[in-house]
Amino acid sequence: MNAQTARLNWAVPNDGQTYTFDVQRSNDAKRFDKIGTVKEPLRIKDGNQEFEYIDYTALRGVNIYRVRMVNNAFGDEAFSKIAAAKVGVEADELFNIYPNPVKDRLVVQFLQQPTSNITLELYTADGRLRSSKKIDAGAILDGLDFDNLPSGFYFVKINMGELGTETVKIVKE
Repeated sequence: MNAQTARLNWAVPNDGQTYTFDVQRSNDAKRFDKIGTVKEPLRIKDGNQEFEYIDYTALRGVNIYRVRMVNNAFGDEAFSKIAAAKVGVEADELFNIYPNPVKDRLVVQFLQQPTSNITLELYTADGRLRSSKKIDAGAILDGLDFDNLPSGFYFVKINMGELGTETVKIVKE
């Protein structure tokens, strides 16, 4: 895969039914556009039909996907959970963290609106967890208080769910 593609995989029980899957993409998790259709399984394995779709036109940044499943015999439809893929971007393009060095409050600014909850964890230089904070999906700006911490080196671990985890070294003045 090159930097502008995303591979989606999913499975459904091999229940004898046939399905059509419409793959949909969004950049805001609100409005989804159909980008492709899958009608045949890639393989049948362990009692499941396994499917795959490769998005060769993935957008640079965070792509949010869902799959609309239609039962061909009955017309029933259901939607998958959403999944996000980071395409062609580095962590520093997903968030800014400042000031560094910090005196009292460290700010985390998300450059793209998160679609899932995020966890910020603050660790001492020797790896002890000092604090943990959950940030709701959709937040753009948040932070951690450093005012009661002694001077030294710290690490902030940012868990962005499906987009991965990044760790940033912070200096407390």
